Amino acid sequence: MTFRDNNSGYYWLQGTGFFLQYGDDLLFLTARHNFIKKDLYQDEDNSFTALKENLNTFFIIKHNHFCDLKDTKEVIQEEIDNTFIHSVLPKDSAELSNIGLSDEDLNDLAIVTFSNTFAKEFLKDNNFIKLDYNTLRMSKIDDTEFANIDDIVFVAGHCLSTNSGNFVNPIFNDDGKVIKSEMSLKRNYIFGKVINTNHSDTNFFTKVEVIANIDNLETLNGFSGSPVFIIKDQKIKLTGMIIRGGEKYFYFISISFIRTYLMMNDIEIMQIGNQTDNKKQFYEIKDLLDLYNIDILEHNKEQKKIEFKVDVNPYVISYKYTCHIFALKILLKNIQLFSDVNLHLLSDICFHIHDNDKYEKLNSFFDKNIITINSIEQLSKKYTDLILQGKKFLFSDIFVMETK
Repeated sequence: MTFRDNNSGYYWLQGTGFFLQYGDDLLFLTARHNFIKKDLYQDEDNSFTALKENLNTFFIIKHNHFCDLKDTKEVIQEEIDNTFIHSVLPKDSAELSNIGLSDEDLNDLAIVTFSNTFAKEFLKDNNFIKLDYNTLRMSKIDDTEFANIDDIVFVAGHCLSTNSGNFVNPIFNDDGKVIKSEMSLKRNYIFGKVINTNHSDTNFFTKVEVIANIDNLETLNGFSGSPVFIIKDQKIKLTGMIIRGGEKYFYFISISFIRTYLMMNDIEIMQIGNQTDNKKQFYEIKDLLDLYNIDILEHNKEQKKIEFKVDVNPYVISYKYTCHIFALKILLKNIQLFSDVNLHLLSDICFHIHDNDKYEKLNSFFDKNIITINSIEQLSKKYTDLILQGKKFLFSDIFVMETK
């Protein structure tokens, strides 16, 4: 991964990423922490200006070779549509700390999307790892495979160790401006044996013991975001993405996690530059609760969560996500059906629908159709069937509008 300072013209390397063909879409995957630094959150007005600038200065080198970074023909930047660094996946601090990881590790995935025209042409001219839409991995039609204990895997990435062969060489003028910048990229390899896997609903980390360091690298710094491969049936398969590395061990996020992440995230709605106004959404939820005479028990501003009680049961909802507000609104109108199960069901259905105008369609549907236990059960069955098919789906795939 490569970045530039627009003021000085200085370039630097930061981690590794890789292209993925996700159904008919082109994605670039990497570790979230390659983009996000703690000092990017220090804006006094909380505008995240520094973070946005960091995302805007990121670009991709088209070929692995010695190149002049000033040559715009060598880089992919203008075609980048958005860099998506948000997650809706759950966290479990206690479980993570027991295996030496943090909350952020569980959501340590970033997705770069591209303009439709560029993606179509790029996919036509190149052959990338293919990942289907199947969340539950029922088919064998793509280029991925689970890793089990004692399997041998290897990581292909660009290490920042001094003996890795990867470097940026800037040439400055007397004013401290970079007048020329050359970069060399050499792919490095680490081999390891899987010693621990976890494929639970909220945790998809795999721990690997290093057994072969091809270039005798001094560190694994720079491998974050690298694809992890496994050889199965004499074919090389993608099995995950590395997020942490040490001298003897490294962790990677399994392909199960990546697949779930891609399905669960509403990329169209929550990408950088089009994020919702959390303060506005908080007051939207507060007004909803006031309307139904429901008091807020606790407000966690840091985590953007509100706790309240319906009847005698406490509930917690995040006001970061429009889908959660939508589900809350529907169930408050039908308070006899208010439950954690139904709240999560409607939120998940909303997240998975890929229509740009899905909120208008959903609100219209529930304005015209009475929600009942039977209709909830039908929605649940239809939704489960669609997820088992492993495909993106539209509003029309799960809801049938009344025709008059």
